[in-house]
Amino acid sequence: MNTILRQTAARALRARSVTASVPKALTTTTTFAVDSGSFLLWQPLRRQDAQMRSFSTAEAMEEDEKPIIPGIGKGKTSTGIVGLKVEPEWYNVMLEKFQLLLDTMENSDMPETCTYRMNVTKWANFVIKTVKENPEDPEFVEDEVRMGQVEELIEMADNEMICMKMYIKEKFWLEVDPEGPEIDFNPDPMKDELGADSDPRTRQKILDDIERLKNWVDDDEEYDEYEGPPDHEGI
Repeated sequence: MNTILRQTAARALRARSVTASVPKALTTTTTFAVDSGSFLLWQPLRRQDAQMRSFSTAEAMEEDEKPIIPGIGKGKTSTGIVGLKVEPEWYNVMLEKFQLLLDTMENSDMPETCTYRMNVTKWANFVIKTVKENPEDPEFVEDEVRMGQVEELIEMADNEMICMKMYIKEKFWLEVDPEGPEIDFNPDPMKDELGADSDPRTRQKILDDIERLKNWVDDDEEYDEYEGPPDHEGI
């Protein structure tokens, strides 16, 4: 019976806007209506009451297509920033670029204890999490991250990659004092930074700077004897 019903429906769909007869043994109704891509299908009966299902291709398309709002989502045509184009594929682009930041650090010799790595990791993970939770709402992502439009975030990820490559190449984490910088929460302008009670690192740094200054002065005396470039008059 199901086969007969499907064949009848197929013929009716091909003909469109045609009323086809359905055997009475199948349902409590005798008609199968097709109109503008929509049709009513009466299920084969095993009980007295029939159940009707309505399938409408037009309605299905309307459900899939959400209204386009000017300036938002698919309706966005400008960022309002010169040189910064709208990125309709912002979702995929953001996930790709921010994940690339994490992968680049993971595949480098930058230590996990590096402050720069910890900060970028926290930022990238937060952006990725927010984007994944709101795949169709870029405005909400912008409100949560609070660093501009999604296009600006994409540009930030590109710029961060440039900085990261330089950071990794130069191994800047080796230039950071492992003991951390000295912080004086109660500065005393009269305190002698070279005194016995001063910080030894600060004292040594001042002495080194004084020594470099002396060397610079000695070198500068050599320039006093310099008479300048040769006379090129007449050439």
